Amino acid sequence: MTQPVVAISDLTFAYNGQAVLSGVDLAVAPGERLAVLGPNGGGKTTLLKLVLGILQPSAGTIRVFGEEPGQGSRRIGYVPQRLEGASARKDLPVRVLEVTLMGLIAPGRNGFRCSPDEVRRGRQALDQVEMLPFADRRFCDLSGGQQQRTLIARALVSDPDLLILDEPTANIDPQGKFCLYEVLSRIGQGVTSIVVSHDMSILAAGVTAVACVNGRLLHAPRPALTKEMVDLLYGVHSPSCPLEAFLRRMPPDLAGPPPVENR
Repeated sequence: MTQPVVAISDLTFAYNGQAVLSGVDLAVAPGERLAVLGPNGGGKTTLLKLVLGILQPSAGTIRVFGEEPGQGSRRIGYVPQRLEGASARKDLPVRVLEVTLMGLIAPGRNGFRCSPDEVRRGRQALDQVEMLPFADRRFCDLSGGQQQRTLIARALVSDPDLLILDEPTANIDPQGKFCLYEVLSRIGQGVTSIVVSHDMSILAAGVTAVACVNGRLLHAPRPALTKEMVDLLYGVHSPSCPLEAFLRRMPPDLAGPPPVENR
């Protein structure tokens, strides 16, 4: 049996004694493109930080590439919601290609002089996200969607085995959001990916499975939500509640096979 890229077993995490995640089990197979959906405060970002090794579980286990989280960080490409720190300053004239090449920075590297081959890889990553014509443009002059594409190129330039995206459309207008979904559906074919979002339309971005997180976790091996998943995300409402009326009008193709629930 092929080893999962990410394996989570009976995981619990608590802040100051209050459980945020409880009894979470999840296995992400090689090549899987998983969407993780959940409301604000539901624990999806906490789950992401646990996978990255930023947080430690209160109970249970996590393995990434068969190792403790953080041990295989060089094999992971990470896309944040936005670029933080000095590179995000409006007065710093960092170029799009330079931001992309930041994805090659790793512990033990001396300096940041890139070889011609590394520059070629950077330009290739930009081409994958349709940003090569902007390679010499200042990053701060780009639109939100263009900046996000550049950050995806930065994650791709190191040829990762696992691509993790945290709310990639959070700061993008509706038109740019769906253009980014089209890019996400094409990039990294064969690369295992986890994309975290509170927006159900991420299911249009070429994902192959979905997990819903709100204190606990439900998983389905196809990009379709079940009624149990919708109830987990939005709660159970009375027939007179406007949200219940909206949920009843959701497209029938959101219904899928029963999800896998944690113990």
